[in-house]
Amino acid sequence: MEKEEIFERINKSKRPLFFFDDDCDGCCSYLLLKRFFKKGTGIILKSAKVDESNLKKIQEIKPDLVIILDKPIVMQEFIDNCSAPIIWIDHHPILERENILYYNPRKFNLEVIPCTTRIVYDLVKNKEDLWIAFIGCISDYDMPDFIEDYRKKYFELIENKEELEDIIFNTKTGNLILIVNFVLKGITSDVKRCISILEKIESPIEIINATTPRGKYLLNKGIKLQKEYNKLKEIALQTKIEDNMLIFIYPSTKNSYSSELSTEVRYILKNKFIIIGRRKEDEVVMSLRSNHCKIPLFLEKALNGVKGYGGGHDNACGAVVSINDFNLFIENLKIEYKNFLKDNKNII
Repeated sequence: MEKEEIFERINKSKRPLFFFDDDCDGCCSYLLLKRFFKKGTGIILKSAKVDESNLKKIQEIKPDLVIILDKPIVMQEFIDNCSAPIIWIDHHPILERENILYYNPRKFNLEVIPCTTRIVYDLVKNKEDLWIAFIGCISDYDMPDFIEDYRKKYFELIENKEELEDIIFNTKTGNLILIVNFVLKGITSDVKRCISILEKIESPIEIINATTPRGKYLLNKGIKLQKEYNKLKEIALQTKIEDNMLIFIYPSTKNSYSSELSTEVRYILKNKFIIIGRRKEDEVVMSLRSNHCKIPLFLEKALNGVKGYGGGHDNACGAVVSINDFNLFIENLKIEYKNFLKDNKNII
């Protein structure tokens, strides 16, 4: 019933406003809705939280409906002070909130939790945007059941690859995911232009093979940022690993690559616990990855007594910690992880 109600509310809306996460899953969720309903304003949010600071856009745009996509935290204060009804579609751990239409598959105790892109694709069922749905799902480590449909249509992008990580790191589909992630970085005006272009792209081949001016623009930006990314990756992989844990914190830069970098480093190093972050003003913004343990269990305890917050999936989390509490956070995390390793000696 919730999905039907969400569809009807968006369909009836005249001025919807979409807040979406700044990664491939969040962006693809937005693109699926924007391209299907052909209306609304999209705003990318880099913070994990939707809070009162975002009310300025509500006052400016005056939407009749707000749709929040793939954001793990929506503050009750934002909900209470928003002048329009809110729909929140997400797949992160459930939060208790009032006066909001909140769709999260975790409510239904599913064995496999679909990412936001898959939830939205199931909502609109627009096969013309199969490629958007596929890269959004794969980017969030969610293998969709329409992989063979994608393979038939875009064989050159996936070939005969079957394994999820093999697709991400060894195919043109993986290159496409990186390009989408990278074009969401940079100054606001350029990001808006890239999103506007993505709204109009008819085929992923436009981007991968630069067959149109708009596809070439996105590809060139992706290639430019790939160079910055590769430099950081080289340094990260040279970082000393201690107690099965790699910790790499880099200085503030114009663009953040922590999420993409931590995911690839985990793939390369397999069974290591990966923490990659960037110092941003008086905080450290981190991405945590592991193939063999449930990070949220460690993260909750590591944040005890620390000014900060975090959360996410079993094997991939984000965290933001005050620079003054960073050492305590790492110390707490190491203690929890060492205790885990004592009971799971076969991991190393």
